[in-house]
Formats: sequence, structure tokens, C-alpha cells
Amino acid sequence: MEEPTTVIKSTPPPSKKSTPPPPPPAPAPAPKKVKTPPPPPAPKKPAAKPKSKSRSSSKPNINFSKRSHDFGWINVGDKVSGTFPFTNSGKTPLIIDNADTACGCTIPEFPNHPIAPGESGEIKVTFDSAGKVGVQNKTITIKSNAGNGTVTLFMKGIVTTEKLDGEKEEEEKEEEKSGDSSGANKLTAPLNNATGAIKDAVEKVEEKGKSKKRKKKKRER
Repeated sequence: MEEPTTVIKSTPPPSKKSTPPPPPPAPAPAPKKVKTPPPPPAPKKPAAKPKSKSRSSSKPNINFSKRSHDFGWINVGDKVSGTFPFTNSGKTPLIIDNADTACGCTIPEFPNHPIAPGESGEIKVTFDSAGKVGVQNKTITIKSNAGNGTVTLFMKGIVTTEKLDGEKEEEEKEEEKSGDSSGANKLTAPLNNATGAIKDAVEKVEEKGKSKKRKKKKRER
């Protein structure tokens, strides 16, 4: 008996329908410009108050006729002094508080009383050159109640160990004087010796004459 044949019907493949391409993406919205508020204005600085003329004009003013003193060339161990005249050109009394120096070899002297407006004074500075050789530059700082502030004075010069020209000339003159006196002594020495010899000879002659007279007297007796 023949087996029944099963007929398998083949199903056709599904037809591929053309799908439309996807739409392009929508453009992104442009960012909105946000207006930033302007920065707040900087606070105005208060205007500087002008200094009252009455205060500045009421202060004293120390005015030096010179601020530097050159003592030149000196020998080591010498002491030299210099003066610095000044005038109070302000309208109130000037008081000098202190005069500072960086070296104990420089000693300043200043008035310790108030200097009235229009009056003058001076600062005396003495420099001791003991142990100092070579170029010297010394500063003196003047502190006062003056409106023009602190004032610096200068003292300078050169200290040498050699004898200066003036001293050499004096020594040469002294040597010449001593040489002249010694020369004169050399000239007068022979004369003095000769006069001494003559005196001795005369005295001897006189002695002989006296002795002869004595002998005659004895014979006569």
C-alpha cells in the first residue's frame, strides 16, 4: 500500500516593501543670548582734602647755607672742626632734637634752645683722625621739628701718615738755621783758640818779668 504523499506548499517570501528614509533631525534651537547686566559702578573715592596751608606754613624750616665741609689733607691723629650755619625760615620756633653720627670719631654740637623765626645758629662738628687713614666721608643726621624733615650733613677729607708740604718746609728751615749756627761756630772756634793762646803767652811773659824784678831786689839788699 502506498503511503500518502504529503504535499508541502511553499509560502512565497514576504515582499520587501520600500520604507521611506527617516526625516532629517530638526535643527537645534539657537541658544538665546542672555544679556548680562553691567557691573555696578565702582564707589567713588573721596577726594583728598587739600592740606591746609595754615598748618604747613606754621611749621619751622631749617635752612643750611652749606651741607658739606671738606677739611682737606691732615695728618693721622689731628683733630679738625667744621661749622654748618643755618637759619629758621619758618614762622614758629625751631627745636633740634638730636644730631646722629655713625662713628664715635665725629662729635656734633648743636644748640639746645629754641631758634626763633628768622634767627640763625650753627652746628659744629669735630673729627678726630686718630686711627683713621685714607679718604674719610662722615655723615651727620639732624633731627628737628622742622617741616622740611630730616637733614643730612657731610664732612669729608683725607688722612695721611706722611708729613705735609708745610711741615716739610718748616723742618727744612729749622735745619738750615741749625746748619748756619753750626757753621758759625766752626768759623769762630779757631779764633777763640788763638785768642786763648795769646792770653796764655802774655801771662807767661808778665810772670817772667815779675820774677826778674824780685831777683834784682834781693841782690841789692
